[in-house]
Amino acid sequence: MEAELDTKEFVVIDNGSGFIKAGFSGEDSPKVVIPSVLGKYDPTEPGRPAITKFGNEIDLKDPHCALYFPIERSIIKDTDQDWENMRDIWEHLIKDQLQLDPSTINVLITDPVLNSRENKQRISQIFFESIGVSSLGIMSSPVLSLFSTGKTRGIVVDIGDGSTSIVPIFEGFALPHATKRIPLSGIDITNYLLQNLSMHLKPEQFTVARGIKEEMLVVPQDYEKTMNGKDLITDEESCYELPSGEIIKINKQTRVNAAEILFRPSIINKEIGGIPEITAESIFKCDIDLRADMYSNISLSGGTSMMRGFHERMEKEIRTIMSGTVMGNEIKVVSDSFRQHAAWIGGSMLASLSTFGQFMVMSKAEWEAEGTIRQSLVHKFTF
Repeated sequence: MEAELDTKEFVVIDNGSGFIKAGFSGEDSPKVVIPSVLGKYDPTEPGRPAITKFGNEIDLKDPHCALYFPIERSIIKDTDQDWENMRDIWEHLIKDQLQLDPSTINVLITDPVLNSRENKQRISQIFFESIGVSSLGIMSSPVLSLFSTGKTRGIVVDIGDGSTSIVPIFEGFALPHATKRIPLSGIDITNYLLQNLSMHLKPEQFTVARGIKEEMLVVPQDYEKTMNGKDLITDEESCYELPSGEIIKINKQTRVNAAEILFRPSIINKEIGGIPEITAESIFKCDIDLRADMYSNISLSGGTSMMRGFHERMEKEIRTIMSGTVMGNEIKVVSDSFRQHAAWIGGSMLASLSTFGQFMVMSKAEWEAEGTIRQSLVHKFTF
């Protein structure tokens, strides 16, 4: 049975490389959180269509199941197959999970950093022409993340599963010239664990590796001291129980290096700066009059930022980098306990405002009327 939604209420959808979140505006947390994966099973009889399953419904060990991950490094991959899979996931969320009639709903969807106009137009086309929603708003994920904290000024460091975005924001608007998106994130930690625990884990067991990352990793406050055995907090060896019941031992080097990747990308042979260095670079690209707002509100978001010790290490590293500047003592890293859902929560808060539906969304009628100038329309309603 399809539920009825108030005409002013919005369905908020936050697309991530690891998870997709969906729920209703005005609520404190998403109703649905599913892995960003689609599985297609071979038909049991010749001539029958493949069976499609989503997220947690999928048996990752089934050899007859082909897995598809349509989002890579936070962006929907540029193939027709991936866009079709993404459409199927969105329809599944709206029709099956939330049990709504698409033609009656308004949708707010989060927009990753540096997403192309072409992608935004394709998203709009799918929601209006394939899924058939009533109206659509597209909003910057980092701006929504900051909004969830009640602030409109600051720099958002969003460390998700697929990428890290570093975005200075002033009065609710991102500063594109100082925005960074780097290919360093949770998936790199997960892959490192898979490679170093290959005797226990198969490549498809990324969910197990992700569980190890979330439960067992602690970001070292002093990498050299920890690796030299002078950190009494980090045990030499830790145990983890696999879903099969097998107990595996994970040595300190693997655990410490995995958590250190975000600060020392050379561990996985990436020739880029760590997240604190790139955050500092982004702040220095801001106008000098805006830097105090950035230094004093470095806002963490994204599930990977939830690792124990990350907040403290991030603040320590940035203080070290900025120690010779006038702002060195004013640095403040902010992290809320709900930050893995920050973009979704910010979207829920914003879409619940009475003015949002009046000025910040595009209606299906507007989409149908604009014809060849739809790209300009999409840009007009993207914030």
